Amino acid sequence: MSDGAPGAGRADERSVIQVYRDNNLLGPNAEQYEAETEALRWLEVERRARRLEWVASRRTANKLEKAPIERKEALEAAYDAATRLGDDHTVKGFSSVDLGAAGFVTTPLVEDVPDERIFAELREMRLDVMDARHLTFAIHKGCDYFLTMDKKVLKRRAEIVARYRTIDVMKPSELWTRLKDMEGRDGSTR
Repeated sequence: MSDGAPGAGRADERSVIQVYRDNNLLGPNAEQYEAETEALRWLEVERRARRLEWVASRRTANKLEKAPIERKEALEAAYDAATRLGDDHTVKGFSSVDLGAAGFVTTPLVEDVPDERIFAELREMRLDVMDARHLTFAIHKGCDYFLTMDKKVLKRRAEIVARYRTIDVMKPSELWTRLKDMEGRDGSTR
């Protein structure tokens, strides 16, 4: 599969393409992007055929907790269909309070990103906090693609891909086209 594109090399080694979907493409959230419906359906077929793997972090679950009740079940089903990869935070240390004879209480100090350097670089690119968290996780975990419809992220994709050659940022229709092109070049169905 290595066609020189960012993210293209590691998928060969794994034989499954890892794709992190931004929250705007989870379940019913994707319904607003009618032009992407066919691509998302085709990508879901690829996932069910085990050629593509949706991955997610706990940051996605944090957003689901705030979802309106009428959308929550469908969003949770989409989240449950994804592989949740661990290592999505950094333990910075512990805070302890000595209560004397009553014992003590220890609380972990946790940063919500697995790699603070990547997160800081993405923030310097003027991405908002949640977008930078999602992308940090996807880059840190070695995902091949980050799918989004977020115009702010797509506007910065050239900068992101130039900095992190291991991932590509795109819309679902662009990934669909890339996978079809790769399939045609090597003559297999992957």
